[in-house]
Parts: sequence; C-alpha cells; structure tokens
Amino acid sequence: MVFDMTDDESRKSLHSVKDWSNQLFHCTSKNDIPIILAGNKCESVAISNRITEHALRMVEELQFDSFMKVSAKENIHVNALFEKAISLALDSQGRFMSMRGRGNVLRLSTSTAHSQERRNCCCWCT
Repeated sequence: MVFDMTDDESRKSLHSVKDWSNQLFHCTSKNDIPIILAGNKCESVAISNRITEHALRMVEELQFDSFMKVSAKENIHVNALFEKAISLALDSQGRFMSMRGRGNVLRLSTSTAHSQERRNCCCWCT
C-alpha cells in the first residue's frame, strides 16, 4: 500500500491508508496477505521525521508487515520493496498462492470462483 510522503500531501494520503486497509480487510482477512506500507517520494527534501514516525505507528496499529521509504521517480528502494513483497509472499501460507515443484516458484491462484458478497468489494478477491 503506497502513500505520498511529501509534506503537502502526506497527511491526506496517509489518512487514506486506514480507509484503503478497511476496504481491503472487508474482502479478506489480514492473515491472508502480507502488506507493506510504502512511503513514496522519499527523494523529496520536504520529508520530516514526523511523517516517518506517523507511518511506523500506522504500520503497528493496522498490523501491516513492514514499512519502506521508496522513490518511484528516482528508483530508490523500488527493487528492495518488490524483493520484500516476494519474500513475504513466499513465506506466507495464504490462500492466494500455492507453491509447486522445487525451488522458489510462486504461482498465484487463477480461481475465478467468487461469492456475490466479495464481488462488491473494492478489490477482486479470490
């Protein structure tokens, strides 16, 4: 889950994280999927320690798995974010994925069987 870390947008964007997570958790259990909170635009000089501290408190409160500062524009920590997400997914025993064969292979579920209740969510749940 990504939010804007720049001072002018961080408060609005970070507060939206609670709404987004509530919508996500309406579709699935927190235990089903790993969630990383990513603060984007970390290259900005306007980022304060207050924003980082608030994000860390949000991760703890919402029981997310991790927090990372990234910059899509400058390609800062983007690979590390995806590596962390893949690592958490591989460690997860969630119903969204299955491990087959040998080695580190991740196969996402292709099931399209959805209940009507879950189709009305913010996301498409499998």
